[in-house]
Amino acid sequence: MPRPRLAIRKVRDILRLAEEQGLSRRRVGQALGIPFITVADHLRRAKAAGPIWPLPEGLDAALKALLLAKLPAPPTEGHPST
Repeated sequence: MPRPRLAIRKVRDILRLAEEQGLSRRRVGQALGIPFITVADHLRRAKAAGPIWPLPEGLDAALKALLLAKLPAPPTEGHPST
């Protein structure tokens, strides 16, 4: 069963606590009451999207589209291309 999506407010809080406050993924998860793996996933997506902190006001829709877009699958190693 897929995890429910976070409110964009929580995504902003993840970025703020991790980038501005320098908290670890686990500490961010504890502070927000969400699993650290969810924090790690959102931070990974943010890193893949490029530098996005600090966020200008009014970018919630753009942030949502950027972070919730489907990421390409990582390349598999050890399998020859055919």
